[in-house]
Amino acid sequence: MDDDGFDQGSTLGLTVGQSLRNITFASWMNILIVVVPIGYLAHYLHWPVTAKFVLNFFAIIPLSALMGFATEEISLRLGPTWGGLMNASFGNAVELIMAVIALIEEEYRIVQAGLIGSVLSNTLFMLGCAFIAGGVRHRVQIFHAEAAQCAGALLALSVLSMIIPAAYHGVHASRGEITNGILVMSRGTALILLVVYILFLVFQLKTHSDLFDGSQTQKMHDQGFMDEASIEYRTLEPQLKLWIACVLLALVSGLVALSSDILVDSVEELTSRYNISHTFVGMILLPIAANAAEHTMSVTVAIKNKMDLCITVAIGSSMQMALFVLPVLITIAWVMNKPLTLYFDDFETNTMLISVLVINYLIMNGRSNWLKGAMLLSSYFIIALAFFLYPVDVDDPHRSIITPITGNTKQSFLIS
Repeated sequence: MDDDGFDQGSTLGLTVGQSLRNITFASWMNILIVVVPIGYLAHYLHWPVTAKFVLNFFAIIPLSALMGFATEEISLRLGPTWGGLMNASFGNAVELIMAVIALIEEEYRIVQAGLIGSVLSNTLFMLGCAFIAGGVRHRVQIFHAEAAQCAGALLALSVLSMIIPAAYHGVHASRGEITNGILVMSRGTALILLVVYILFLVFQLKTHSDLFDGSQTQKMHDQGFMDEASIEYRTLEPQLKLWIACVLLALVSGLVALSSDILVDSVEELTSRYNISHTFVGMILLPIAANAAEHTMSVTVAIKNKMDLCITVAIGSSMQMALFVLPVLITIAWVMNKPLTLYFDDFETNTMLISVLVINYLIMNGRSNWLKGAMLLSSYFIIALAFFLYPVDVDDPHRSIITPITGNTKQSFLIS
């Protein structure tokens, strides 16, 4: 490793052929890569909307896995600090790309619902499946509670950033125009959340890195609290040449953008034809595809009893969505002069609040079992059912706010 932290020696023996072979067999999800060009054909040959949506939905899954693989390969060369920073920054790149595409097309409900859906999917669904899978094999599984609670507390902070605009709207809607207040509040809050995210990275990568690198888990083992199988040992070796990893990341990013564009473009016709809401598509369906690779990884490491890594993948990814991706999207919308805000309706805000409370309550003691997983999974299915029944007539991506002061409907701001 050189002075900059780049690991060079470990890849000197890799050939281009070996790198390409490692890409091919990086994940079983690569089998679905054949769906990617078929999805493009479905769009350009004007196939039925159902075919376009389904094909590009499944195309996102292997692309998401490959993007994660390329990001991990590059981060291995950068040392623990810069590598951790890159993983943190690009960990939810697929969701960010999909959200930006939806933002450009002014599908504001898809943007907001997708952000909430990713948080709920990564915590309730992913963590629920992992707790069940690991709990069936291991009676009780232990993870570092302080690190998990830190991410959970940051999730609670993100919910606060949603509650305040909703409360502001509830108090001031009857007084007339509230556009400027909501927009300024959302943009200012986004900047504050980005600062908090940067502080968390310093906390995680520098000042309290021992909470996240497994050394605390080793101490618990030494003190007799954990068995040998519970310890996570990180002995990852690079599998790609650096330039191949960079090319792979750039190529997959472009393919994700194209597939996401087609996917988002088909949502309007799909929701109209089958009488389902934009909110259900964005909150339940799209996050499943975007997070499929992380879901699989979380369940796999839980079965292997590596619960610190499982918690990092699940809750850490959700926290990243709430503190990084959401504020970045608000900032991008600000630059594009689009009215994306942190205002969510009461139903969505209450759903997030209760979900985060449930998550924090179940992880507070640093132990998991299959029953806790069943609770998380049941919570997710209840939420999914509720949003499946979400009224289509109030789900217009450009619906306006009614200002009782005049009794008329004003385009005061788009509920983004």
